[in-house]
Amino acid sequence: MAQSYSYIREQCVQGVIRASMPNPLPLDRIRAIFDASFFSINSTVAEAFAADENRRELLRGSDTLTFVSGDATLPTNTLKKFTEDATLSIANATYSYRRYPQWLMGSSPQLGLWTTIGETIKAKSKIPVTAFSGSATFTSIKSPDVPAAEGDDFDAPDDYISDFIPAMIQYILSQSMQEAAATA
Repeated sequence: MAQSYSYIREQCVQGVIRASMPNPLPLDRIRAIFDASFFSINSTVAEAFAADENRRELLRGSDTLTFVSGDATLPTNTLKKFTEDATLSIANATYSYRRYPQWLMGSSPQLGLWTTIGETIKAKSKIPVTAFSGSATFTSIKSPDVPAAEGDDFDAPDDYISDFIPAMIQYILSQSMQEAAATA
């Protein structure tokens, strides 16, 4: 179930205040740490969440990619650790595309091939082997999209949000302790 960014932030603020009593941290500082660390905590929680095979499918999502000369950019929220679970689909293709980690070694008369190299997805069509150009659907295990604005929803499974909030609270508390130690 989706929750708004501001709602999740306020849940974390209240959790940090409760945990830091009797000397609560300043609200502005808590919110600043929350905003600055949302992307990285989201990625960390997503990796831990996806490591549980029973919950991994809850993070599966699709992106439309545009390939030019066989290359497309890997979506930033794709969990690279789980690309073996990803699929590439080409509309109107008469054959399927298979992930092929040993990219340079293979070609198949029945399949198109794809792999990831760094931040790039490479795809080639079946024999005669040619670099694929056009649109494709890339379905992968990915972290939930980071909301673009404060009022936007953070569209993530309920179980994910219940993992995210305590992880963020713990992170904010650890950051504030490190800052306090550095100034002492």
